[in-house]
Amino acid sequence: MKTKRSFCRKCLIGSALPVLLLTLAACGGKFTQTTEADVGFFADNTIAMLRDANLGFSKGKALYTKEIYDPEWPESKGFDKNKDQAEFVLKIMVTYSLKLVQIADAEKTQAGRVKAYADYLAAIPDERELAALQISREDYENLAKEIRKQTKLIDALKIAQPLVDAMGRYMNTVLDDFSNNLDDFSNNMDNLVFRTEDQIDQRYQLVIRYQEGLEREKYAILAAFGELYQAAKGDTAAYRRLIASDAIIKKSIIPGNRPTEENLEKIGQYLLDRLDGLHRIQQEIEPDWKLYRATQRELDELHDLYNGEIRKIRLINIIWVRAHQKMASGKVKPAEWFDVNDAPGTPFKLGTGLL
Repeated sequence: MKTKRSFCRKCLIGSALPVLLLTLAACGGKFTQTTEADVGFFADNTIAMLRDANLGFSKGKALYTKEIYDPEWPESKGFDKNKDQAEFVLKIMVTYSLKLVQIADAEKTQAGRVKAYADYLAAIPDERELAALQISREDYENLAKEIRKQTKLIDALKIAQPLVDAMGRYMNTVLDDFSNNLDDFSNNMDNLVFRTEDQIDQRYQLVIRYQEGLEREKYAILAAFGELYQAAKGDTAAYRRLIASDAIIKKSIIPGNRPTEENLEKIGQYLLDRLDGLHRIQQEIEPDWKLYRATQRELDELHDLYNGEIRKIRLINIIWVRAHQKMASGKVKPAEWFDVNDAPGTPFKLGTGLL
């Protein structure tokens, strides 16, 4: 029998990236230095932003839904594909940022730094990276040659900015796929949630049916008690509604003539007995009903949590691309690079390729 991977461990728990970033952040201070472009500051802030990014639900959050989730669903595979692509970009951000620090530390001359930077970029692209950048290998190599001609690292960074912009656009596209992919609905995260919710309902369908039936019966009996009270006060219309109601299944207790106090008392005891019986049945199914409700609540919480992570990563992506652009432009105050107030206009630019 096929073993299902946990909802929290296979699909909805992030990779080891956050742990890696926490480790790097602990060492981040040693990279900060005074350079023409303070790449140490850039790397420190990249790590600080990404260390809490989690492309998956927090560990231990999926306790009930893991028994429902199936990694073989098309929606699951689409979700995994998007998650892997987004993690791919996050890793590039970290690796790239730390490489700039390494180059600045190892190379003491501008010429040496430009050469090391150009060598690094020349060695990077595989087919997956080129596809993400939406650039041909020939164009990429031409850009690398142009970078190699520069005499200062800051100028080389400026020439490379289109690559950073392209990676930012790619990340934005991946994040869009999580929520509004119109070409492949299996990639839509909401569809994975809907599929899981449907499976939960199927698993607990008998419990749901019993619970709904018990609720209907309980309120029908309570309504009958109201009619009984009015009938005892002489309301003949209330009595007619009482005996016509579905609450009295045992029709033999209904008198043929005008009801006496004894008749009404007997009907009242009958209704109490029915209510007590419903209560005992409800107690029997209560554990399963609570489990069903807990599973549904957990799914809602996980969905909200993941949407929050996507919004966070989208903002990180915007700020990082913008920070690199500012650094490459020669801004002398590194604190201005990661100004979150400057981010709002960037999504439009990322979406239209204007950066």
